[in-house]
Amino acid sequence: MWCRRLKLTYEETLHAMGIAEYYGPRSPVMRVMDNPTMLKDGSGVGCWAGVSGAVLASKGFTGAPAALFAPDEFSALWNSLCTEWHLCIYHVYKKHPTCYWAQGAINGVLKVREKLVALGVDMTTVKELRVSTFPEACHLFQTQPKTTEEAQYSIAFASACALLKGFVDVSEDKGINDIEVRRLVERTKIEIHDSFKEQKEHATAVHDNCADVDVTLEDGCRIASGMSFVEWDKFRNMKEPTNEELQHKFLFLSQLVGADMSEAKKISEMCLNLESLQDSSEIERAVCSLRIKSKKSKN
Repeated sequence: MWCRRLKLTYEETLHAMGIAEYYGPRSPVMRVMDNPTMLKDGSGVGCWAGVSGAVLASKGFTGAPAALFAPDEFSALWNSLCTEWHLCIYHVYKKHPTCYWAQGAINGVLKVREKLVALGVDMTTVKELRVSTFPEACHLFQTQPKTTEEAQYSIAFASACALLKGFVDVSEDKGINDIEVRRLVERTKIEIHDSFKEQKEHATAVHDNCADVDVTLEDGCRIASGMSFVEWDKFRNMKEPTNEELQHKFLFLSQLVGADMSEAKKISEMCLNLESLQDSSEIERAVCSLRIKSKKSKN
């Protein structure tokens, strides 16, 4: 994108790609699972590498060739450029604001919650919440989150919050610091499901993102979800979200963090009607000017 924005020549573009590829992050993703921070799988520095690669190439800095342009290894990728959109083919929307690996567990928790609500059970009487899932998901943060980054990568917090509230709230005031949620996190157990114990890690994360959830009440009653998969996962033949469902998710999460809802609604409408925009920078300006209520104004 930046090569085009800077109107680089074909040769300069090759150098820009080579520079970006060479300096691009090789992030140890599992480290962020064990210790959640703002690193976000290297996406921020990955963006920086791409932009600086284009800027450097425009100034005569060299970096070609890029392995991405190797004719034999990656030709299939480039041959389908502008005809096959990988984002549309391989992308799965997450329904909940937490790591993709926790989505199956949350879906299982919500199934159990539905059963408990039907029985008129008080959610605060849960004695234990047990999640049996695939190996990689067990690397996700399992203790009390102190920051929103830790909450987003915490399978224990996400499961406990979903059971108590019916949704995952990663806001600091009403989510992370909720007394009942914190109590249930302490009673949540995450373990590898028996069906995955003989498999190697990294073989299951995409195709077998699932979990079996078991809740035990203080009176000894147990309710199980059965094996649950990721909602909206088209690779499991789940129904993909409609534009209305995606807009509802955006507005719901915007409200949780105290965003100005009229401005948030405007941004969502812009995203759903990109063809009507004069320039994509309209969305950028709207997002940058979005007002978030301070904690003081909430109190």
